Amino acid sequence: MPNRNFQVLRAIRSASYNDDLAAELLLELARLAPDAQLALRVLRMVRQIQEDSRALEGIHAAIAGGQVSLCRVAAQYRTPNCFV
Repeated sequence: MPNRNFQVLRAIRSASYNDDLAAELLLELARLAPDAQLALRVLRMVRQIQEDSRALEGIHAAIAGGQVSLCRVAAQYRTPNCFV
C-alpha cells in the first residue's frame, strides 16, 4: 500500500480512537451534570460521537480490505473500486 494511503488510514484510525476517548470522557462528565436536561444533551452527544467512531472504523476496514480505493483525480490512476 502506498505511503499516502497508509497516512490516510492512520488518520482515520486516529480520529476513531479520539472519538472513543471523547465519548468516554463525556460519559463520565454526564454523571456530574447539574440537571437532567444537560445530562441528556451530553448523552446525545456521546451517542453521535460513538456512531461517528463506528463509521470511521467501517471506512478504515473498507479501505484496508481493498473494498474501497483511495483514488487520485486523474483517470489513469483509477481502479474499479474508485467512487468518483
